[in-house]
Amino acid sequence: MESYKKGDIQKNRHYKPIYVSNFTRDIRNGAAKEAASAVVVSWARDSLLTANDTAKQIVDRIVSEAAARIYS
Repeated sequence: MESYKKGDIQKNRHYKPIYVSNFTRDIRNGAAKEAASAVVVSWARDSLLTANDTAKQIVDRIVSEAAARIYS
């Protein structure tokens, strides 16, 4: 078995650069935050948020609508 030096990208096929995964994760998180805030702003404007909504109901609605906005 060949020995690999630390950081040898060409020979080590199991190597996954960390900066790529961090970059894509940041893009996904940014899109999710943007979609969720757009959902909340539109609900507040249309008076769809009421005092009777529990936090869990609000979060569930935000997640479902934000996911629909991201993947549509």
